[in-house]
Amino acid sequence: MADGIKAPELLYEHPIITTKADVFSFGLMTFGLFSNEDYGYFYFTISTIFLK
Repeated sequence: MADGIKAPELLYEHPIITTKADVFSFGLMTFGLFSNEDYGYFYFTISTIFLK
């Protein structure tokens, strides 16, 4: 899976995988499909994501 559509908690070294992460990723993909916009964290670094 592309890092740009993963839930933030899955970017840790030892992620805890739950259905919440799947829902988050599905939401980002759906938003991208229907809005015709870029989505996810493609323009951010890992450290920027975790600082927010």
